[in-house]
Amino acid sequence: MNPQDQNNLSGYNFNIRRISVMVLFVVGFCLVLGRAFYLQIYRGEELRQKATRQHEIRQELEPQRKPIYDRNEAILASSIEAKSIYVFPAQLQNPQQMARYLAPILHLQQKDLLQKMQAKRSFVWLKRQVSTVVANRVDQLIKTYKWTGIQSVSEYRRYYPQQNLAAAVLGFTGIDSKGLEGLEYKYQHLLQGKKLMYMAEKAGKGRVLPSPEGIPNIQNFGLVLTMDHVIQYFTENALRKGIQKAKSPQGMALVMESNTGNILAIANIPGFDPNQFSRYPVASFKNHAVSRGYEPGSTFKTLTLAIALEEGLISEEEVIFCENGRFAVADQWIQDTSPHGYLSLQEIIQKSSNICASKIGLQILPSIFFQYIQELGFGKKPNIGFPAEATGKVLSAKNWTKVDHAWISFGHGILVSPLQMVTAINTIANEGVFITPRLISHGVDHQKKLHSQIKKENEIIADFSIKPPKRVFSKRVAKLLTEYMIAVTSVGGTGTNAKIEGFDVAGKTGTSEVFDPVTKKYSKNEHIASFVGFLPANNPKLTILVVVEKPQTSAYGGVIAAPIFREIAKYTLNYLKIFPDE
Repeated sequence: MNPQDQNNLSGYNFNIRRISVMVLFVVGFCLVLGRAFYLQIYRGEELRQKATRQHEIRQELEPQRKPIYDRNEAILASSIEAKSIYVFPAQLQNPQQMARYLAPILHLQQKDLLQKMQAKRSFVWLKRQVSTVVANRVDQLIKTYKWTGIQSVSEYRRYYPQQNLAAAVLGFTGIDSKGLEGLEYKYQHLLQGKKLMYMAEKAGKGRVLPSPEGIPNIQNFGLVLTMDHVIQYFTENALRKGIQKAKSPQGMALVMESNTGNILAIANIPGFDPNQFSRYPVASFKNHAVSRGYEPGSTFKTLTLAIALEEGLISEEEVIFCENGRFAVADQWIQDTSPHGYLSLQEIIQKSSNICASKIGLQILPSIFFQYIQELGFGKKPNIGFPAEATGKVLSAKNWTKVDHAWISFGHGILVSPLQMVTAINTIANEGVFITPRLISHGVDHQKKLHSQIKKENEIIADFSIKPPKRVFSKRVAKLLTEYMIAVTSVGGTGTNAKIEGFDVAGKTGTSEVFDPVTKKYSKNEHIASFVGFLPANNPKLTILVVVEKPQTSAYGGVIAAPIFREIAKYTLNYLKIFPDE
């Protein structure tokens, strides 16, 4: 081969190699580009989500539950920080040692603790919401023994600084901050708000850090009640002493601000401590003053007389023959505790005659009587914003027999809640105007701004606004009944134990027999004693009801309930700086 051909061949081979390299480079580039396209475009979203799952974790945010205040901003329920201890079982190096040292600190059985640590799960709570002392001791052990896979996180635990005070009204929450009873249950959606999910980043050794976007803001609301914790204390203390003296199993009392309907105190004895609710029987959690019905007995007579006077069926000068203590209606006998002849309307209330009250009630048409009963709030929820409010039980007028009619006239054969009863009597205190009772005055946001209504997406989710009053009785009739009720606490009345020096007290005693649903008869040995009234009688500031169930020392409201009324009223008047007129 001549040199010329050899040079041409060498050049050809060089070109072939160069082209081959270029082809290989282009193919390689295309493969890389294709792979990049496949990973970033075709599978990009899938892989991004996978990476996110590896480096981020979805955390459930448990917001700090908002407080409940009384009307003077004293805290009745709050949320305090508490540590919760948890482990990642797969990261634990010596669970036996950890269980042995932690069991006495966490007050758990060692075997139970070890079982949690060896669970086939990625995350396990050891104990929720421990005290600061316990959390510090656990942290010290972690540092001393260089344990891995165990951490603590701050949560919030509900705390009731007043302990037993108003417990049945406030209710309580579970360990997950969910309301279980009372206002805590009713207003879970406001106090706690909805749990939110947010992203957090996984760091080394199982640590969890907030994401750069931060934690979302949660809008929830506290509650401001109409109650006064000082008056609540007076009420509970007087009621507790009274039922102990009467050897009664339980009692209830309400204090209402007469001209507003604001509830200043709701007492239920026996009570419980919501900080340690698991130590108490379930029955003690109920707010019987709002959710339970009872037969009001003679306290209802004031309303019967007011209706008859309003309808013009009797006159204020009228006297009625009380049959000397025994009166037949159909096949039933109605009796008075003491025989009476002719009594004026004032004396009927003062002496508490069942017979005369039934005679007056029988003059009222059942349909008219029933209408007034409803206008006074019986037979329907008071709607104060409490769960399980009792409607009571009122037999429809079209089903009344003559006996039913007569018995309802003096407070038997009708079930009312204590809240309904004190609200109805407060109508007389307010010169015949019915005022809807209030327990919650406002919602309060994180800026301490008060809200009468709370809206979400233009929908009202809570309404605490004042309801308009309505007239049920004329001023004249209300004034007459006030005079009759003052006579009850005066010499010769059944409620002299409610008298307070320097004040006119308008009141009414009540005694009713307990109905046995098994025998379908009224008990002769078990009674409900009550007293309801308002004061100062001619310029009412307070309307108070006391109900004592099954007292053993006496059956009469004037003996059992009136002294409790007096104690509550005396201390509350002094606290509110309401003094006798000169």
